[in-house]
This record gives sequence, C-alpha cells and structure tokens, in this order.
Amino acid sequence: MTSPPPRPAVPLVVAHRGSSARQPENTFAAFDAALDDGADGLELDVQLTADGRPVVFHDADLRRILQQPRRIDRVPFSLLGSQDVAAHFAPGLAPARVPALSEILDRYLGRTYLFVELKRQRTRAASNALLDRVLDMLPGPGRVERLWLIGFSLRLMHRAKARRPDVPVAWTHGSPLGAHDRLSAAAATGLDGLLQPARHARARTAERLHRNGRWLLTYACDDPDGVRTALSAGADVLMADDPVLLRRRVEGWLPRSSKAHAGP
Repeated sequence: MTSPPPRPAVPLVVAHRGSSARQPENTFAAFDAALDDGADGLELDVQLTADGRPVVFHDADLRRILQQPRRIDRVPFSLLGSQDVAAHFAPGLAPARVPALSEILDRYLGRTYLFVELKRQRTRAASNALLDRVLDMLPGPGRVERLWLIGFSLRLMHRAKARRPDVPVAWTHGSPLGAHDRLSAAAATGLDGLLQPARHARARTAERLHRNGRWLLTYACDDPDGVRTALSAGADVLMADDPVLLRRRVEGWLPRSSKAHAGP
C-alpha cells in the first residue's frame, strides 16, 4: 500500500463541477472557466450510460439538466452527448454538451488536480463496472498525476484502492462523524483522505487524519461560515461552485487559520 500524497502547504481551492455558479455544471465550459478563475483543481461526477460509457454527469436522470425523465443509464452516449445542456441553464450561453470521461482526462489530466466522484449506480455490479472502466482508462502506475477518486461507497473506495494502490482515494461521508469507528473504518481500508461537508469539519478529525499523512477534504464551501469551519478545522481541500469567491474567502481567512493547517 502506498502512502498518501504530500498534503498541500495551503488549502486547495477546487471548483465543484467546474465553475458551476456561472457555467453549466460538468461541462468543458465550466471546467475551462474554473481554471481561468484560478482554481487549483476540478471536482466532477462520473457514471455509466446505457452503452457502458463513463460520462461526466451528476444526476441519475436528465430531469434537472435537460428537462427529460429518462435515466442516464438508459441513454446511449451518442444521444446524451448530442444534447445542449446550456439551453436550460441561462440565456445567451454557447452550446455545451455532456463530456465523456476520456475527453476530460485527455484535456485536464496532469494540468490540475482532478477529484473524480464515482456515483452510486443502481446495482453493485454496475458500480463495480463503473470503477473498472474508470481504472482501465487511467495511465499506469506512476503516471497518474494529481488525480483522486472519491465516492460515498466505502466498499467501492476500498475496491479502488486495492486495484490501484498508487491512485489517491477519499471516502465521502455526508453526516457528522459521531463515532470513532467510522473514521477508523476509513483509515483501516488504507484510504488517503476523508471528504465531508464543510459544516461537519472538525479539528479533531483533521488531527487524526493528518497524524497518518491523510487529507481532510471538504465540499459545500459556498458560504462564509462553511469556509471558516473548514479552515479552522485544518481542511486540505475546499470545494465550491464559485472558485473566485471561495479563493477570496480563503485568502481572507488564512492569516488567522495558518496555525490550524500544518502542511509542509
């Protein structure tokens, strides 16, 4: 089992689904805007289409993004990738489409941090298939630069780490960590970090993680209170829909929170 990657000297500002506050989420437009906005990394969601293609899309169905009731696992990529997801986001935007994960890796791998969330599929077999397809797309050991796999399934994250020990993996846990055994479970699998909502970040959790070189990652850092909570706890990664605003808040708070962050 490999060691976790070195923690960043200052917390990373990561664009949640790209700069999704001003561009359609999980599109090239959102990801390019995020890098233009100075984000340190991109968070994105991956799941399978009807023809088994890993695509960058958050929801299980197309209702919110395309106003269609179909499930994404019932739609082939040829159809999904041909539709304009910007049309229902805001008037006047250039057309945007759902990208395949292969296109994202070709464009961004090695340029920036990528936090790839493996979305829960309808069955365990489908979730395993998603993981296997994603791992098969990655370069070999020693050639995956700044890419993390994240997800809510501890079982799947364990499976990912077992298959590719060189790829950093973080378990996403959306509830407060009230029991020590939950954190221990994540550590016991040899994972590299824990991802929590900013409002649940606590210094004692960060301290236990950092003691073993592991990272505390946080999401939903979209308001000042969440940013303060994450930074005060000692978070290594903060994710938000607007990386410009997040950067401003992080830099405004860092002088006061620098002691809480013990990176190299």
